[in-house]
Amino acid sequence: MSLSKAWWNRILLGRDPQEEPAPVKAPGIISVLVLLVAVSSLALPGMRQGIMAVYDSWNFSHAILQTPQLEKMGRDAENNHDASTLALVAMRLPGDSQDKNRWADLAASWDPSKTWIYFQMRNPYRLDQKVDPEISAQIARLQNWDPENAVPYLMQADEVFERFERNTNYLVSGTRSGMEGAVLELAKDPEWASSMNKAFRASRYDDYDKQRFNLNLAYQQKIGGDRPMDLILSTAAGRLPNLLNLRMYSEYLIHDAAQREAAGDRTGATEDYWRSAQFWQRMSIASESVSIKRLMALSMIALSFEKLQSLCERAGHTEEARSSAFELASAKAASKDFRSSNQRISMARDIASPSAFAIHISAILILFAATLSCISLTWLAIGASSAPDSRSTLRRWLCISGRFAPALLLTSVSVFYFSYYPYLESFRSVTFQNMESLIYTFNSLYSLPRVWTYGGRETVYFWSGVSIIGSLVVLLMIARMSFRWMLAKEAA
Repeated sequence: MSLSKAWWNRILLGRDPQEEPAPVKAPGIISVLVLLVAVSSLALPGMRQGIMAVYDSWNFSHAILQTPQLEKMGRDAENNHDASTLALVAMRLPGDSQDKNRWADLAASWDPSKTWIYFQMRNPYRLDQKVDPEISAQIARLQNWDPENAVPYLMQADEVFERFERNTNYLVSGTRSGMEGAVLELAKDPEWASSMNKAFRASRYDDYDKQRFNLNLAYQQKIGGDRPMDLILSTAAGRLPNLLNLRMYSEYLIHDAAQREAAGDRTGATEDYWRSAQFWQRMSIASESVSIKRLMALSMIALSFEKLQSLCERAGHTEEARSSAFELASAKAASKDFRSSNQRISMARDIASPSAFAIHISAILILFAATLSCISLTWLAIGASSAPDSRSTLRRWLCISGRFAPALLLTSVSVFYFSYYPYLESFRSVTFQNMESLIYTFNSLYSLPRVWTYGGRETVYFWSGVSIIGSLVVLLMIARMSFRWMLAKEAA
């Protein structure tokens, strides 16, 4: 009991001013060796990547290549006739960059297999309403290079659709009832109608997201793979055809099919429904398992086959109606599975949060312990020859820091490495097929600082803990000052 009382008195009151402080042992060779082991551990495979991942998560706005870096890479690639790097730069430069289109043309001319960048570099947010001859030329080159793909024709139709949106002050509604008038007006444009017709009749759908990923991954491998955030964000920024535009053309086909059936042309109506359904089926097959384009494709497949089933039943085509009913049920089941997959991924992301928390905390401790170790050991080494007073307060704290900070550094490095290792393995084994897994693996690591900053349940817990601990420390300091003042007053 007396030992516990003495311990609490020491915490509350501190050392007795009249008490002669005991000398503190200076850090020895073991502290130096532990520090060397800790510093050497920073050279472990993947440590640099992990440190850069944490740095990028806290410096989110600079986690990807910035425009000055891209422009320098572009100039170097142009001088070296490096088509791959030039394609990467053109694809990722902002739309207002002066050299973006010129470098894209150079890359496509040096290596025609990079012609796909014309779609992936497209800027759908231009404010002007004029036809851009340069973009029209790029669309024509892409259509000539990949004539069996729907996407080059969708790129042309998107230009028309987005001008239509701007001209109508973005009044196009996402509801079916709100689309009908707009789509009939839009269908009067021969360029839009022709481009969409070619796209929906094309034999395949490829929006070049795989090519974009492979180009980004090749750059990461070239620089040593130490910027996972850059790969994730640049891949996630991939371009898609305008999904509202696609839906509007499907609504146009469904409206046209209803008109044809009313006029007695059931063959033409059936062809319209099939054209809509088959396009979305091709899009669904080419889409990632949990992407927004697949969810929309499944929804439109169900709508198309629902209309086709009703038509076949009215026409007395029993087998065709059954086939349509099967396709409808399959699309609905796939849509349900899509939502379940999203829910499982969200749960897995939440489970990964403890390891992400350990990575961030250990990174902060690494920085703190490394700084403390260097300052204390350097100070002690410089002052070693001056025979300092071993009982001085400054030297006591330097000795304590020099002995324990290297151990804290080694412990923090170990926790950091073992916590980050699953992320490292996920990045090493990444392919286009499992890219979504990488995104969700790293999501908790990158989102944790923003959650602490911008809100969420974790924010309440984190800042509540910080507030409680800080309040306790302040109260302890106030209590010590008060007790020491009372003791000094009694002694006087």
